[in-house]
Amino acid sequence: MEKTKGQALVERLEAFIARYVHFPADLPAVPLVLAVWCIHTWLQERFTTTPYLAITASTKGSGKTLCMEVLGLVCRGSKMFATLRLLAVLRLAQAYDGLLTCFFDEAEKLSKREASDVRSLMTTGYRKGSTHPVTVGKTAIEFDVYFPKCFALIGDVVDVIRDRSIV
Repeated sequence: MEKTKGQALVERLEAFIARYVHFPADLPAVPLVLAVWCIHTWLQERFTTTPYLAITASTKGSGKTLCMEVLGLVCRGSKMFATLRLLAVLRLAQAYDGLLTCFFDEAEKLSKREASDVRSLMTTGYRKGSTHPVTVGKTAIEFDVYFPKCFALIGDVVDVIRDRSIV
């Protein structure tokens, strides 16, 4: 049976990801899952929810950032963040009309108190139509927060993000 164009695309993405990122032998399906998630970033406006992607490891130097960089090459409108600045993310999403994919490196910072604004963004941003209000000066602005997000961190992701993620 001949492959469809969709099957061929998934296989090419899977091979591309596996070429640059090493995965444990006991997790052979990870490149497939990542390839499908990357395709989803190009189609997210057709869905009512978008799953987050959480890339976790127990140690530094395990390839989490490299994995995000490789995924960023094939995801729609990819932007990498090393710091969690809520207003910057919201303004960028506005500029891209929500058609972007945000990558958050060192996301273990989300468990800290000062990241509570960003965490609140994550609790709703997986559902279409979700907005996040921010006061800028004396004006309240509502930002659309529905777009794919990927988190890389050492350890486990906070519960609210885990519930909305492919880990």
